[in-house]
Amino acid sequence: MSALGALRKATGYAADNPCCSNCTKYTGPGSTVTTGGTNPKVIPIAFCKRFHFSVHVTGCCDYWRGRDGSILDTNLTQEQRTRVQALKNKVSKTSKGRP
Repeated sequence: MSALGALRKATGYAADNPCCSNCTKYTGPGSTVTTGGTNPKVIPIAFCKRFHFSVHVTGCCDYWRGRDGSILDTNLTQEQRTRVQALKNKVSKTSKGRP
């Protein structure tokens, strides 16, 4: 094992931790936003298909689901799940068809 590999092992590094980029509901940067100013930049936007909002690839929510079917053990109550569903419905009614 290389010195770098030994260091990763010693620190408990894991390359596949739960995050938006390895969730089943993640959509990679398909659209972009262009910033204004003298040096405009094109910024790719990652998107959550479950909740319909832009995400950071290293972010993670309580509803993460891995590509292998694994889920986070978050112990969400039914009340919390119902509240999230109500908020999702409210947002989808006000977004007027925006992705």
